[in-house]
Amino acid sequence: LLNQALGEAQGDLPLRVRILIPFALAQLNGGQLEASTRTVAVAVAVAVEFGDAQLLGQALSMSVIVDFLEGNGVDDESLSRAVALEKRDPSIWVQLRPHVHHASLLAWTGQLDAAHDRFLVIRQDLIDRGEESELMFVAFISVLNKIWRADFDTARSVVADAHERAMHLSGGLPRGVAL
Repeated sequence: LLNQALGEAQGDLPLRVRILIPFALAQLNGGQLEASTRTVAVAVAVAVEFGDAQLLGQALSMSVIVDFLEGNGVDDESLSRAVALEKRDPSIWVQLRPHVHHASLLAWTGQLDAAHDRFLVIRQDLIDRGEESELMFVAFISVLNKIWRADFDTARSVVADAHERAMHLSGGLPRGVAL
């Protein structure tokens, strides 16, 4: 199916990148780290070829995430470039946004207070934009960060808020994440 989609998008470079970036995330979530590495490398190359700053930012930040999870540390230069290229676009899934990757990497590298501050801003931005469904992912990783900071009371309140919001969203996934 992926090969068919990519084949149909052969001449449409932006579409190829829009397919490859979430596919790299799916591979990563499926435990296919080496495949994710290859996919995101192609996404970066195609984004560079096309010259779209927004897509390049997404591809670069996904590449930084994959490299980090491979044990290669954080490529601060690529991450900074990705965040600088980002345009806040609500049509982009929150898990693919460079500023969310940045906050996540701060948490994963023990910079818990800086991550906390960024997650507060991200959360408020999502609320202001009416992106309720995107709050579930941010709530999940934010609660982990609060637990790592030993801020259990705030973690509980974020869980309660996420659960309440999830009850108003369709489908079982938001409720599952909130639980």
